[in-house]
Amino acid sequence: MRKSTSCDSFRQKMLDISRQVTRSIAVLLLAAGCTPSEDGADTRMPGADAEDGGTDSGQSRAAEGDEDRGEVDAGEDGGCTPEARECDGDVARVCASDGSRWNSLRCAGGCEAGECAPLSLETGWSVHQFRLTDDSIKTEANYSFAMDGLIATQSANPMPSVYYNETSLPEGIRVSGSFGVHATQDDDLIGFVFGWQDAQRFYLFDWKQATQDDPCGLAEVGAALKVVQASSPLESCEDFWTSAGTEHVTTLVGNEQNPTGWQDHTVYELVLEFRPGDIHVQILQGTEVVVDIRSDDTTFRSGKFGFFNYSQEAVRYELFSISPI
Repeated sequence: MRKSTSCDSFRQKMLDISRQVTRSIAVLLLAAGCTPSEDGADTRMPGADAEDGGTDSGQSRAAEGDEDRGEVDAGEDGGCTPEARECDGDVARVCASDGSRWNSLRCAGGCEAGECAPLSLETGWSVHQFRLTDDSIKTEANYSFAMDGLIATQSANPMPSVYYNETSLPEGIRVSGSFGVHATQDDDLIGFVFGWQDAQRFYLFDWKQATQDDPCGLAEVGAALKVVQASSPLESCEDFWTSAGTEHVTTLVGNEQNPTGWQDHTVYELVLEFRPGDIHVQILQGTEVVVDIRSDDTTFRSGKFGFFNYSQEAVRYELFSISPI
């Protein structure tokens, strides 16, 4: 016998509530310092599809009927109270500072008090591997997951790679989450991309633990903000390694302004605010700001967000959320 529409609707509401309770428990456990056991980690990785200059490993395993979870609304006209926040179902909305419009984003992990809750780092993401012609490192990035996808760990010592969320984000976003290197070996590059258009056009924040000079160039200790613009696939290690920049990579804020390297077994908090012509990246260790970068660059107005890694293993990411601002 076919069940009524009202029953289907009630069942869906109960499933939604169950998911939110599960995520809330996970958030509380992490806040209390409780981490999942290794036995509970999910180490599945997707297949690969070819892309210019590298490969993308798709992780879009959205449930049937849930394909629109990542859709966004870049803005809604109409008067509102400046800076007001609200949830409309799973959509977070914030009113522009002049009260002229709403900026909205559909939250993959649900909406709470006008902010997007932490999202799964397992579904709706893809890995892009940069295939370099002049680097001996040929290992691909390897991500595993725990706590219902709220924790992701990159365990390999890989070629340059970006693990990006497939959602096309609106103009005006805030990204926050915890990350760190949970090992004592190696001292190479970790970071984030945003404004990601494709594998040849994006903003890159990278962070080096210690200075290193090798055939790929000089990689200086500290954090930097760069803009990548290339008309062909990036195939040289110099583009990712050299702090001073290259023909394809322009350094917007150099390492000399933030010369502190990341530390082993240390948890950091990323706070990224990205508006057209207004970029602010902060890295905090507890309440201490260890990296503070600002730029008024206008090359990209919006784009996708992701994690960057080059030759650094044991990098863990926890409780990342992306909200409109």
